[in-house]
Amino acid sequence: MAGTTKINNFTGALIYYIRRCLHDWTFPDCVRILKNIADAMIPGVSRLLISEMVVPAQGADPEVCWYDITMMASGGMERTEKQWIELLDASGFKLRKVWQVPGSNNGVVEAYLK
Repeated sequence: MAGTTKINNFTGALIYYIRRCLHDWTFPDCVRILKNIADAMIPGVSRLLISEMVVPAQGADPEVCWYDITMMASGGMERTEKQWIELLDASGFKLRKVWQVPGSNNGVVEAYLK
């Protein structure tokens, strides 16, 4: 197609890493971003690592609440593990594990293609 360029330099990497980005975006925008990453991945080889806050299901501390309110102003949000699973599922991924340091809101969501 005229006027379009497809960059294949990042196809088939072992790890795709995205940090502090998805909290800025709405659910549909995140699905679009993650589907573009999924298109570059190789099933059974590539994995996705998302470094973001993971909100506790109950008892969130003031820091994560403040970030969530701030993100809501732009249409984004901080997400719970359940919300990460829903987002990954809608984007063609399966959660492997959420890596989190005890006492911290920051985590790494690890996922593979379905």
